[in-house]
Amino acid sequence: MGKKSKVQKDLKDSVQKIWLAGLGALAVAEEEGSKAFKSLLERGEEYEARGREQVSRVMDQVDGAKDKAKDKAEDQWSKVEAMINDAVSRTMTKLGIPSRDEISELSKKVEALHKALENMKAPAAKTTASKTVAKKASAKPAAKPAAKTATKKAAPKPRTTAKAKPSTSSTDK
Repeated sequence: MGKKSKVQKDLKDSVQKIWLAGLGALAVAEEEGSKAFKSLLERGEEYEARGREQVSRVMDQVDGAKDKAKDKAEDQWSKVEAMINDAVSRTMTKLGIPSRDEISELSKKVEALHKALENMKAPAAKTTASKTVAKKASAKPAAKPAAKTATKKAAPKPRTTAKAKPSTSSTDK
């Protein structure tokens, strides 16, 4: 039984060595695993930071392009609006329609003429009223004042030039 016991002893030693190798592998895996985990964690954080930087740069570029496009669109819209306003103004001028500024200017002139007319009426009304009071005070019941022979000339009427309208009757054609 010597041989058997030597084989058993060798087998027992081999199993013991395998067991110890397994424990050693486990210890190395634990040490290396935690080192590897820490290394992977650090690399992941670095990768995330680089990704955020890249995303930030891309977002900045997109924002810049968006702002440029917005500015360009606003400029183009302003140009189109100005072209439309010019076209409308030219059309209104061709049709003889006065502009807002022309109407405003004419309104101011009419207001000034109205004030001038009112100012002219006010002194005339005062002189007429004073003449009436003077006539009543100087009037005598027995005698009438002599009739005036000279009459005031009427102010000449302003001339208005009327444009002749083209005839639309069928005999003119």
